[in-house]
Amino acid sequence: MPDMSGYVRLDPEGEPLTPADRECGLLLLDGSWRWARVMTRQFIHIPPRSLRGYYTAYPRVSRLYSDPPEGLATVEALFLAYRILGRPTAGLLDHYHWRDEFLRRNQLEGE
Repeated sequence: MPDMSGYVRLDPEGEPLTPADRECGLLLLDGSWRWARVMTRQFIHIPPRSLRGYYTAYPRVSRLYSDPPEGLATVEALFLAYRILGRPTAGLLDHYHWRDEFLRRNQLEGE
């Protein structure tokens, strides 16, 4: 496994991600919420950061598992994290089908 010192990990249960994390690397685990806990075990030593107060536009339907209310689609989380950290977001949502709804729900029109 690569050295991940100096990284933060996106996790709904962490302290909020802020511009103070700007110099940190960003770990974003991609998978279903059903497997999130299992995936996180290997990276528990990386400080968690959350993205609170944002809403997904991704239409979820599951008969087996309910997603957390603060659960975002991976591309949504990446976009928001980059925006908070002052990193370029150009092109990140270009091919995201629910882009306009996501920006509208989070009052980010014009992004």
